[in-house]
Amino acid sequence: MGKKVGIIIGVLVLLLAAAGGIYYYMTNTPKNKYLLSEKQSMETWGSYFDERFKNEVALQDEMVNESYRGSVKLSAEVSDSLLSSLGVPASMVESTNLVFNAGHDEKNQQSELSFVPTFAGTEIDKFEWTADKDAQYIAAPLFNDKLMVKNADMKKVYERIAGEPAPEDFDPSMLNLNELMASNMTQEEAEEMQYRYLKVVMDSLEDEQFEKGKETTDVFGKKEELNTVTMTLEDADIKRVLKNVGAELKKDEKIKKMFGSSITSVTTKSYEESIDDLLKDIDDEKFGKIVAKNFLDGKTIVKRDINWSGADGKEDNNMLFTMTEKVDDDVQVVAELKSSDQAVESFRLEGTSKGKGTVKDDYTVTSITEGEEFAINMKNDEKLDGNKRTNNIDFTITDQTGETYNAKYEGTLDSDVKNNKQTSKGTISFDVDGEPIKINIDTTTNVKEKLNVKADGAVDLNTLSDAELQELQDSIETNMEMLFSQFGA
Repeated sequence: MGKKVGIIIGVLVLLLAAAGGIYYYMTNTPKNKYLLSEKQSMETWGSYFDERFKNEVALQDEMVNESYRGSVKLSAEVSDSLLSSLGVPASMVESTNLVFNAGHDEKNQQSELSFVPTFAGTEIDKFEWTADKDAQYIAAPLFNDKLMVKNADMKKVYERIAGEPAPEDFDPSMLNLNELMASNMTQEEAEEMQYRYLKVVMDSLEDEQFEKGKETTDVFGKKEELNTVTMTLEDADIKRVLKNVGAELKKDEKIKKMFGSSITSVTTKSYEESIDDLLKDIDDEKFGKIVAKNFLDGKTIVKRDINWSGADGKEDNNMLFTMTEKVDDDVQVVAELKSSDQAVESFRLEGTSKGKGTVKDDYTVTSITEGEEFAINMKNDEKLDGNKRTNNIDFTITDQTGETYNAKYEGTLDSDVKNNKQTSKGTISFDVDGEPIKINIDTTTNVKEKLNVKADGAVDLNTLSDAELQELQDSIETNMEMLFSQFGA
């Protein structure tokens, strides 16, 4: 018995040693080293944002599976002198606002989108689109009754209103609010999806396409000798990767749920058919050659160089993307895209985020197009006190002529995870010809708030006679003209 136990233990030790050797070999191959470095980079960036915006991420995750309803209220403050020059009474601007509402309940299949304008103190009837599991409902000051289209009758109603047959691949989901507002994914699901597609890419490639090395390179102004892993993709390799990613997308139900209705809103083809068309087009394209090099500190990517020759099918078009990054409690990043295409010569992002709880962000985006430079600088002073985040953000825009424009955002965001509520109050301020203007933005989002979509005697469009349907269309056109004339006045 003792001998048997010794043999079993010996075999287990041997297997563990072999497994360790295999793991070392797998992680030490250039291909797997590249994969692990990219995975590490994703996790590092994800951890930074998860930690910095912990409450906001928690509420966003809740909204994926729970019902929610949110509102955004916009109003303005304009100087008396500017209003006087325009001949607009100050009281009119002070008593005018716009409110946008949006809500969705994935489990009970209810959704709401509405727009409520208040003009000079008078609230105009709201424009509202709601949906339950059976139908879509529209209410607006353009018609007297709430209108209804049953999901099952969508094609019929479309044909009656359009006066012609629906396209062969007509997809009712592009007109279904529940589909358009279908849940996104949690942060954890998003990270899983990123890694899954990264693995699809890596599984599409051969070990011979990866090479280890060591080079001295510039890292934020300092010369450092770092290990490198280089991936080389020829035209055929790029096509193979794109086809495999496309095949994965085609069977990805989560992606289809998120973007399927968006795709069908711009084409008559289904999600699967749209992916098939893209896959067919791949063979006709020329993708050139990509050489991607990661500079590593351990498993951490410090810098990337990606050289794409023959980009966009143009043999003389070379694109070079470089990115140097450092992410821990602070962030430092410099990313630049250069192209030999004169239409877009370069694009550069440079900046830092420093501090924890109290954070200072300073980022500049610069683009050079046909020799002309355009830049946006953003400086943010952020403080976190419990649930409340305060931001003071200064924007400076420098156009191609060198002229600068300034704007400022000041606001607070209260993300109360315990009570499933998020509120914010903010102001965007800027000058027009030296006169100050402020745009006030107030938001409220309640998670786990139930929606109450009701038919309320809605008129079923498919039950109207042709004469009644035409009368309704004529009435809508007349009311639209009256409404626009009132706003114009």
